[in-house]
Amino acid sequence: MTDARLRRLDQVAGWAAVVLVAVPFVANAVVAAGLEWHPASDRAVILARITDVLGGDRPLVGAYSRFRFNHPGPLGSYLLAPAWALRSTPGSVLAACALLNGAAVLGAVALTRRRAGSLAAVGMAATLLLVARSMGPVLLRDPWNPWLPVLPFALFLVAAWAMATGSRWALPVAVGAGSFVVQEHIGSAAVLAAVGLWGAAALAAVAWRERPATAARPWLRPVLVGSLTAVVVLVAWAPPVRQQVTASPGEGNLSRLVSHFRDGGDDAVGTTTAGLGTALAIVGRQVRPLGPWLVADEPVNLFTGEVEPLSPWWVGLFVAAVAGAAALRVRRRRGRDPAVLLAVTVLVGAAAGVLAVARVEDGVFPYLIRWWWVLAAMGWFVVAWVVGGLLLELVGRDRPAPARAVLTAIAGSVLVGLVAVTSVQAADRSVPDPDQSRALAALVGPVRAAMAPGAAVRVTSAGQDSGSSRPGWPSTSSRRAARWPPPPTRPTSGDRCAGRDEPPPDRRLIVATGPGTLAAPAPPGYEVLATYDSLPASERAEAEVLRVEVDAAVAVAEARGDTAWGLAGDADRLGIPEERLARLADLTRRSTEAVVYRARAEAPG
Repeated sequence: MTDARLRRLDQVAGWAAVVLVAVPFVANAVVAAGLEWHPASDRAVILARITDVLGGDRPLVGAYSRFRFNHPGPLGSYLLAPAWALRSTPGSVLAACALLNGAAVLGAVALTRRRAGSLAAVGMAATLLLVARSMGPVLLRDPWNPWLPVLPFALFLVAAWAMATGSRWALPVAVGAGSFVVQEHIGSAAVLAAVGLWGAAALAAVAWRERPATAARPWLRPVLVGSLTAVVVLVAWAPPVRQQVTASPGEGNLSRLVSHFRDGGDDAVGTTTAGLGTALAIVGRQVRPLGPWLVADEPVNLFTGEVEPLSPWWVGLFVAAVAGAAALRVRRRRGRDPAVLLAVTVLVGAAAGVLAVARVEDGVFPYLIRWWWVLAAMGWFVVAWVVGGLLLELVGRDRPAPARAVLTAIAGSVLVGLVAVTSVQAADRSVPDPDQSRALAALVGPVRAAMAPGAAVRVTSAGQDSGSSRPGWPSTSSRRAARWPPPPTRPTSGDRCAGRDEPPPDRRLIVATGPGTLAAPAPPGYEVLATYDSLPASERAEAEVLRVEVDAAVAVAEARGDTAWGLAGDADRLGIPEERLARLADLTRRSTEAVVYRARAEAPG
């Protein structure tokens, strides 16, 4: 094969990787656009904030956190708002999320092709599609703020690495992607800071060494890059800065964030952090060669929902593999090798990532550390890149062009297979939080029929799952005038939840959810408007019998001095057959009870 034909093959492979990697996300968006979705809980609030972007009550801060601050900024709401403007349905927001993830992956692959060539681009595309396949189609279309920034985090890492290779134009990309990631969820802020500083320092070193001595206008490109970066910073951070400046003393969200991470803020008492030992064990599960980033299996504790730790030795193996690959590459190549610089980028991110996990408070849940899937995948991609390059050198020592052509064909075939698999996977018509969506879909019809068009409705909640049900009603009913009162400690981005006139009594609703809701009497002054039960009557009765049996066995065990932790799920300690406990667990998992009560017109205010 001639050099000219090999260059054409490389060009085709590189651009094919850029184009093909977007196909599964486009397919996901097409499917998502036609879905009927009734968001609840955090997702309902997120959807309401998206509608606010074009509705005059623009959000200035990010999603609310259980630690009494908001995540730094509303950039996600602003990026998804055009989808709502074009087609005001929740499905359009799901589609926009899929496209946003696709844009992040496409950008990462395009940057890789630019800085490291076509084979690296094909490998990067395959790596990110493996992560996307493990995440699944529902998470790729989910607007929930911990899920949405996972793949944009990959774009940030690639942009920081591109900066280290000397790409000045990667700076605004890194700033933009990093701003989006940290505004959506602050949990990866330490990783963003460490990797960003590494990329900026490496870029500055390259720029200093390559400063033109005789160029006519050596200042022009730095000025253009700096100006574009400043514009990105201004656009991304103007809303949260405005909220900080205009807020009442002590109410600035950025101040709350600084206070929390400096001394724990209002939640310092009673909170515990994971610690370094636990962090290493949890990260060990993430970075295995066959870790959850590849096999989509992330075991969690049955009772707490936290990620199950594994041996911290896997972290040592991961670091040794990535560092060893970099060292091997350094020995065989001189200069700023892209593979070595990506290895350093991953190692910097991994060091900061372990510290970030160690600082997690009150439980390390999967959604808090899902960005580790990207770091782990990037690390093993570097190892594969170096090993593949070494094999290419050994096999193609006498005939390098044919060997490279064969390797390109093999890598391209793997990529095409992954594109096909993830595109088929995208046909799944599931929606985020399906149980709550089905419940709201069943209840909203009677509620709409009972309310006058455009009426303002006051929705409060009760029951074990009240936090999941209450926020869903305003967005589900598709009434812009619908309102609900926030908890007193919940910061808001404006006056959406305050300063409103009290609606008449017949427009006051209570949404009750959780076990036993259907059997509970109506609150005084209220009447039942609608009910929902996900289980048929026979299974509901069976669940109640099993629950009474287990509760009685637990009481007997505790009376004899048995410890309560894990007791309800231990068949031997309870003396109950394992299959009966498994049956109760299955019924409980599938059980959703909800009742909507409406205040009688004569009820007192």
